[in-house]
Amino acid sequence: MRLLISVGILLFIVVGIFLCWRYRKVKLSGDTPSSSAVLVAILFTSGLDSGFILMPLVEFPSYQSDPSYGFVNPLAIELGFWGLTAWFLYFVSTLYFLTLEPKLQLFKRPSIRLVNSLVVLMTCAFTLSLFLQLIPQYTDYFLTEISELVLFALLFFMIIFALLVSTKVRFMTRLSQVSVLLFCALILVIGITNDFSSQDLVTSLAATRGYLANFHQFILPFNDYHEFYLAWWLTWTILLGQFVAKFVNQMSPFKLLLTMVLIPLIPTAIWFSVLYHHFIIQAVMSPVIAITMVLLALLFVVNSLDFMVAHYSQSLSIDRKRLGMKKFVLFNSILLLMLTAMFKEQWLFIQWTALLVILIALLGLLEFLTTTRLKQLHLHINNFVKVGVDKR
Repeated sequence: MRLLISVGILLFIVVGIFLCWRYRKVKLSGDTPSSSAVLVAILFTSGLDSGFILMPLVEFPSYQSDPSYGFVNPLAIELGFWGLTAWFLYFVSTLYFLTLEPKLQLFKRPSIRLVNSLVVLMTCAFTLSLFLQLIPQYTDYFLTEISELVLFALLFFMIIFALLVSTKVRFMTRLSQVSVLLFCALILVIGITNDFSSQDLVTSLAATRGYLANFHQFILPFNDYHEFYLAWWLTWTILLGQFVAKFVNQMSPFKLLLTMVLIPLIPTAIWFSVLYHHFIIQAVMSPVIAITMVLLALLFVVNSLDFMVAHYSQSLSIDRKRLGMKKFVLFNSILLLMLTAMFKEQWLFIQWTALLVILIALLGLLEFLTTTRLKQLHLHINNFVKVGVDKR
């Protein structure tokens, strides 16, 4: 599996470099061009889910104790797992949908649409299962106990809400912006609570240099957990690129690269630095902060779910228009709850979904190479015929 994931990552890197070079002078725009600020807000909240909020404090202890992470500090490890590689994969996918997809029309083919829709559906269920697994780590701070039934009830209401807003693009955009503001507020609250000074920020950010110094270590998987992360990013790649491409407004590939890869890294580094300081000083989390983190994680999940549901339901013909509102909500709720339970019980794995993404990418590359060769052959034939006519 690790070899296949590595092949997929390398394929995206090569394609990204090629597309940047080929379309370096082209200004790219999507169907719903928006400002750079809106684009970053949508990318940041849709491309991340509850794991971004809840996982770091859970993972720092293992990064500190596990010898396989001994080459750098836990903060750098966390940033490496959520850093440039993930955002670059999203960028490559977005660039593809702005440049090659209008010509190849690969995702309008029924077979590709079906496979891609299954990828989206499985990613959606995995996102929910991850939320279920992480929530008990934080509810212990403000609840004595939370049962499985309560968790699934919460999940059910989240799914219903996402289903109801899945076709309201303007609302989804506003929700992304609100999520970003709440995220910034949470950083301030945690920082103030833990007496996080400017010097502490400088010290924590200095620790992130370990990631930049070891950047090459995070491109390909170096252990099973890193493989899981890269597989996770691959499953998001096509879906997010297809969605974010709509909001690009007159950007060159280089500017889009800066916007999608480097800018999100800044708040990511600040957020992880604040959490790492909380971990280092062994601060006790207050119930208010725990509740706020859970609510923000919930918002991030809804931000992700709404456009995923809109995508797969339409492609699989189980959308609101075909089924009607009641059947649409009921059918999709049951479907998502069943798949979520399968991921939670480890009957399904996100690595399997990543393999489908790699397969689609390989088919796209083959289609591009075939189309290019046919065009070159057609050009050669036309030149040959023209030379023959001129000689006569």
